[in-house]
Amino acid sequence: MNELKPPKSLKTDNQNISVLLSKVSNDDERSFEIFFDRYYNKLRKVALYYVSSNEMAEEVVLDVFFKVWQKRVRLTDIKSIENYLFISTKNQSLNYLNKYNKYTSTTLDEKFCEERPLEPLKDYVDPESVLLMNEVRLEVKKAVKQLPARCQLIYKLIREEGFKYKEVAEMLGISVKTIEAQISIALKRLNKSLGNHISNPRRSYGKTA
Repeated sequence: MNELKPPKSLKTDNQNISVLLSKVSNDDERSFEIFFDRYYNKLRKVALYYVSSNEMAEEVVLDVFFKVWQKRVRLTDIKSIENYLFISTKNQSLNYLNKYNKYTSTTLDEKFCEERPLEPLKDYVDPESVLLMNEVRLEVKKAVKQLPARCQLIYKLIREEGFKYKEVAEMLGISVKTIEAQISIALKRLNKSLGNHISNPRRSYGKTA
């Protein structure tokens, strides 16, 4: 029995995309323009499904492409670029809707808020706590950069960009179990790094008498 093979045109197209992504990851702006033109209309239709506004859909897609360019170095690690783009567009559309709903809600309440007398602040923000939190964030960023390349990519896609385990598995062409294992490794290393930082802080925020 003859083995089923994908159409030659499909295979060639996938190869062309791989070459294009490789060039984009190496800072080739012309290749990025071609990449942009290839997917812009498709992503705009995805965004329109969620936001129902041409102007907002265009903003969503431009934001997605801006982030792709910012993170272009890792493009060649993503096996399914279309999944990555479509899910990114969906997530960005939902983010825009949330921001828009908060903005309209705030606008409707402006008059009511202006008419109410100012109340004293109930929650006091301790400057020392703010400094400590900022330092912890910096330590997390440093620790993430120390993770192995694949582990770091998976951590960022899930923890920083909000993709689901199954989505990342499809993008990278690996199993969900592998994703879970890599996240477990990342969290253990981050916890260890932060534990060392907390038990041995590099600076003191105050002096005892």
